Amino acid sequence: MVKQNIKMKNINNMTDSEEYILHQEIAEKALDNAYRLIIGKVTLEELFDEAEESVNEIDKQIYLPFDPEKAIPEDCIEILIEHFIYHEEYEKCAELVKSQKLINETYEMIEQNKKRVDNG
Repeated sequence: MVKQNIKMKNINNMTDSEEYILHQEIAEKALDNAYRLIIGKVTLEELFDEAEESVNEIDKQIYLPFDPEKAIPEDCIEILIEHFIYHEEYEKCAELVKSQKLINETYEMIEQNKKRVDNG
């Protein structure tokens, strides 16, 4: 109940407590979006579609803890894993570990190809 009331309220008229709760909700949404994007459950386009379809003004924004147009920061997946361990969502942790290994392997292949081209 509290969440909906806070989301419908104008941000400028929030109490400190309501603003804190809103920031926590946004952080949770950002981490969940990052998880879904990294493991391939959604594409960036699908996140945009979800935001567009939302009836809630706050949910019309896409929240991510990184710039989706750049490489995922190295510590991002580690932070996500720590977050989901804290919330005891171990299945998500396992999926992120698999994705992290795949990402690392991909970066290694790219670096090897760059070296071959440079030495070429």
